[in-house]
Amino acid sequence: MIARDFIFKSVLGDTINTKSLHDKPLIIAYSCGGGGDIKSTESYYNIRDAYGHRIYALRLDTGLMGAEDNWRIDTEVQFNKDAFNKYRQEYCSRVCYVIGKNSRILDKFMITDWKFYLPKYFQEKK
Repeated sequence: MIARDFIFKSVLGDTINTKSLHDKPLIIAYSCGGGGDIKSTESYYNIRDAYGHRIYALRLDTGLMGAEDNWRIDTEVQFNKDAFNKYRQEYCSRVCYVIGKNSRILDKFMITDWKFYLPKYFQEKK
């Protein structure tokens, strides 16, 4: 299945088109930090820490405050409703998608299960 591209405005205010992110695998991670879900938010940061140099990791959530980086997308921002409508509304929250360089969705799983799913895509080559 081909992943649907979208344009988003990051919490830093930069506008980014996912079409420009096909040189590395893309992780689209949904968290529910605004609802008090700590585990999905922690999982996002753990994914970034483990694979950050080899991937783009986008976090979609609501009520994201503070400028941290360009990879957090507040889905309550009107400009980001396209991303929300294409992914979060259509799919489940707390889900993580792995999208390959060829724009194909490689996997979909609960974000808290990332340690089981992601190593098969990002193992260090010996």
